[in-house]
Amino acid sequence: MNYQILTNYITFVGQSDAKINKFENQIPLDKGVSFNSYLIKDKKTLLLDTVDQIVMPAFLKSLKAALGERKLDYLVCLHVEPDHAYGISQVLNLYPETTLIVNPLTKRIFNQFNESNFDDRMLVVKDLEIIDLGDNKIQFFTAPMVHWPEVMFAYLDKEKVLFTADAFGHFNALEDQLYSNLENYLEMKDSMRWYYANIVYKYGANVQAILKKISNLEIDQIMPLHGFMHKDQEIIKKILALYQTWSTYGFEEKGLVLNYFSMYGNTEKLALKIANLLKDRNIKVLLYDLSKKDVTEALTDIAKYSHLLVMTPNYNASMSFPIRNLMEHLKLFGFQNRDVGLVINSSWGGLAEKELIEYLDNMPDMRLIAKPFNIKSSFKESDFDKLVEFIDEIENSILK
Repeated sequence: MNYQILTNYITFVGQSDAKINKFENQIPLDKGVSFNSYLIKDKKTLLLDTVDQIVMPAFLKSLKAALGERKLDYLVCLHVEPDHAYGISQVLNLYPETTLIVNPLTKRIFNQFNESNFDDRMLVVKDLEIIDLGDNKIQFFTAPMVHWPEVMFAYLDKEKVLFTADAFGHFNALEDQLYSNLENYLEMKDSMRWYYANIVYKYGANVQAILKKISNLEIDQIMPLHGFMHKDQEIIKKILALYQTWSTYGFEEKGLVLNYFSMYGNTEKLALKIANLLKDRNIKVLLYDLSKKDVTEALTDIAKYSHLLVMTPNYNASMSFPIRNLMEHLKLFGFQNRDVGLVINSSWGGLAEKELIEYLDNMPDMRLIAKPFNIKSSFKESDFDKLVEFIDEIENSILK
C-alpha cells in the first residue's frame, strides 16, 4: 500500500494483510487486518508506531517515500505489542538520528522483546507531557490496560487529532478507503465490537479512565492502530458512545444469545425449539452451536445483547468441553451484568448445572432468569408446559 496524505501534517504509512486468518494467532479473521502507522511532517518529523513483521518491507518502502529527503526526528511507541513495535529496531537502524519516545513501562517491555539496546536514544515521557514539533504540539496520555499496561494516546493540538493505539480500532484490512463513513459504519461497528469483546472487554474501568482523561479534548479526528480512521463527527460520537456502553458492561440491544452444544442432536433439537418459541414472541434470538462456531463470535454478540442462554448435556458427569470453554472465556474477559438462563440435558446425572451456577456466582452481576430447565436425554412433549413456563420467564425478563 502506498502512503496516503491525510491532513496538512499527517501521512498514513501503515499496511494491511488481507490474507492473515488469525489475530494474535488465536482470534479468527475473515477479512484480514490493518497495521496503521502515521507520519507527522511538521518542522520536526515524528512517526507514530510501526507495523507487524509480515508487512515490514512494504511499510519501509512507504515510509521512505513519504519522508523523502527529510530526516526522521522522532519515533513514538504508543503500544509495544509486536504487531506495532516489530519495526522499531529496523527504523532506528535505518535512521540513526531518530529519538525513540517511550514511557517508563514501554522502555522495560521493549527491551524484553529486543536484543538491541537503544536506551541511549530513548526519550522517556510522563503522562500529559508535551513535545513541540513546530506548528503543532503533541501531548501524551497514558492509558494503562487499554489493553496493555504501557499504552499511550497522543493528541496533536493544531490538527485536533487523537491517536488512540488499539482503542477505537477494528479488524479488517484497509484498501484505498481509509476513513469510516455512514455507508461502512454498520460493518465497521460489528468488527469493532468483535475486537473489543475479545481483547479489551475485561478492562472496562481502564477504558472509563481514559475516556474521562480525553473528555475535554476537541477532537476532529481519531486515528487508531487498526482499521479505519474517523473524521465524521456523527461517527465519532457513535463510537465514543459504544465505548461508554461496553466499558460499563451495558448492552446495545435487548435480545438473547443462545449458546449450545449437542452430542447426538437432542440438545440441539431443544435449542431450536426454544429459539422458535421466542421468535414467535418477537424476541431477538441468535443461535451459536459451539461445536461449529468459534467462541469469539459468541462473545461478540454476548457483548451486544442483554440476555444469555447456555445449554449443555452432562458429559462424563460434567459440562461439555465447548460450554466450559465459553464459561472460561466469559469469566476471563470479565463479562458481567447479564440475565442468564440454563438448560441441562442429563441421561444419568452429573454436575453440569452445579458447575454452571458456580461460574455465574464468580462473575459480577450475572443473574439467573429462572430455575434451570432440565431434560432427561431428550425433550418429551409431556415437558412442554414446563418449557412454556421457562420461556415465559425469559420473555418477561427481556421485556421488563
